[in-house]
Amino acid sequence: MEAKPEPQRLEAAEAVLCAWPVPVSFGGDRACYLPAIDRIQLPDRASYHSPAGLCATWAHEQIHSTGHESRLKRDTVGQ
Repeated sequence: MEAKPEPQRLEAAEAVLCAWPVPVSFGGDRACYLPAIDRIQLPDRASYHSPAGLCATWAHEQIHSTGHESRLKRDTVGQ
């Protein structure tokens, strides 16, 4: 198996991230998951040093969203 070029990998990663059922808003100065409204907030794309950095942050916030009561309903206090 041959590794795909980075642009193709990042495009595939973003497609997976966009398929997650939690809405994403861009803007502001920090990334976070907002459980009260079940939404991921990310800074504008231009705020990231690289597309890979955006994907990593987005995936990190998606992991937090798995704690929502409609998903795994796990205890996320202190995270």
